[in-house]
Formats: sequence, structure tokens, C-alpha cells
Amino acid sequence: MLFGGRVLILKKTQEVITMKDVVDKCSTKGCAIDVGTIIDNEDCVYRAEKVFPSREEAESTVAAVRERAAAAAPASEPPQVDYTIVAAGDAVKLDLSIAFSCQAEKIIFELSLRNLL
Repeated sequence: MLFGGRVLILKKTQEVITMKDVVDKCSTKGCAIDVGTIIDNEDCVYRAEKVFPSREEAESTVAAVRERAAAAAPASEPPQVDYTIVAAGDAVKLDLSIAFSCQAEKIIFELSLRNLL
């Protein structure tokens, strides 16, 4: 395979696949990653904040996030999940950070987050 800009050329069939083709195929599944993305292990921490109507909803989201983070990493190197929930008027604000052992785990986790955060 040769990478020329954003075009992938498969030598066996001489089929040319553009980034648009990849995005079109992935759009039905909901995710895509640019072939030119560099994974250098510099960005291994996921951070998010969100306001919830109640503490129970925030805690429920934390539980779901922990489950997805654990699924993205090997059991031998589980991610470190840190969070705070503070009052924000009539609601609560969740501040969340998850440290993974490598950037690939973080990317896998981020792709699993649809409709959660």
C-alpha cells in the first residue's frame, strides 16, 4: 500500500480509495479516522466536562465511562479514572479525566463514546 496525500492505492487491484470513500463507508457506522493521523503517545489523557440535572445521572455516566474505558485497555494496564461532581446551580457538573497507557487506547475509547458524553 502506498500513501500519497490522502489517497490509498492498493497495488493488487489498482483500486484507488479516497478519504471521501472511507468517510462515506464509516458514516453509516458513525466514525472515521484520517489515515494521516499521527499517533505519537503524547495525548493519552481524555478529559471531559458535562452538566447533569442530578448527581445520580452523573454517577451513572461515570459508571458507563469506566466500563468503556476498561474495555479499551488491557486488564494488565487499566486506565486511571479521576472525576469530581460539584453543584452548579440546580444541576451538577462532572469533570472527568481518564489516563490511558497509550494513545491508541484513548482513540479506541473515544470511538466508543457515541451518545454518552
